[in-house]
Amino acid sequence: VWQIYAAHIMLFTIMVAEVSWVVIYLDKPFYAEEVAITDFFKQPGIAMVQALLLRYRPLNMDVLPLYCVLMACLPLILLLMRWRANVTLAMSVALYAACLRYDPHFTAFPNGYWSFNPFAWQLLFVFGAWCALGGAMRMSRVLSSPVTLWIAVAYVLAAFCVTLTWYFPQLGNYLMPHWLEQLIYPISKADLDILRFAHFVALAVIAVYFVPAGSPILTSRWLWPMILCGQNSLEIFCLGVALGFTGYFVLTELAAGLVLHVLVGVEGVAIMSGVAWLLSWSKH
Repeated sequence: VWQIYAAHIMLFTIMVAEVSWVVIYLDKPFYAEEVAITDFFKQPGIAMVQALLLRYRPLNMDVLPLYCVLMACLPLILLLMRWRANVTLAMSVALYAACLRYDPHFTAFPNGYWSFNPFAWQLLFVFGAWCALGGAMRMSRVLSSPVTLWIAVAYVLAAFCVTLTWYFPQLGNYLMPHWLEQLIYPISKADLDILRFAHFVALAVIAVYFVPAGSPILTSRWLWPMILCGQNSLEIFCLGVALGFTGYFVLTELAAGLVLHVLVGVEGVAIMSGVAWLLSWSKH
């Protein structure tokens, strides 16, 4: 938890410095609004204290505070799992249902709420712990069933069609009948809508089927950059957030087209892979 917290504070400092340089020295004040650090310029002392309390987060800095809270609770969750795994999962589901019904939340500075509600997102963490401590083994027959696989594939394809309508509204008439829109919307991200949780489970089923434990692809040299990034996930996540603003700045200033978008993405992946290699090399 301390490592995640320290990484969050360091990332906050880097983001503020990065955006401040663009805003002040390049005279581009609208970037402060885009990244939500205008309150830092207005009240830097208060904003810094709120950042230390995990209540003030610029754009794309909502994940690590969620991890801090849930990882702090993980020892208790693991103790309960050792006592009664299924009961612990049931308690998590009950808390999730209560969250949807009564909407408890953490407040953010200067207003609003956390973008990821820990009372809801805990379900994903507890479910992961439950799977790791024997739950996945108990579900192995269901997970290996072709019927389960086809249901998961159909769900992912349906989710893809729904996502298409967000970017191409004209497809809504063909892919999203009115009754279905009323049924599934809003698909809350903050409160981990059940459809989002089901999407994660569907992807997990597909991944387990095509890349089972012990699969040679998991040690393939072609995937070595991805493996190294995974082994240094916290550092690479923070680097990715910082690079995200840099890429956004470049694309905005150059009014970039598709080719430059691709180049910026490729360069970002290459930088993260290179840093992951350096981190792994330094550890050895």
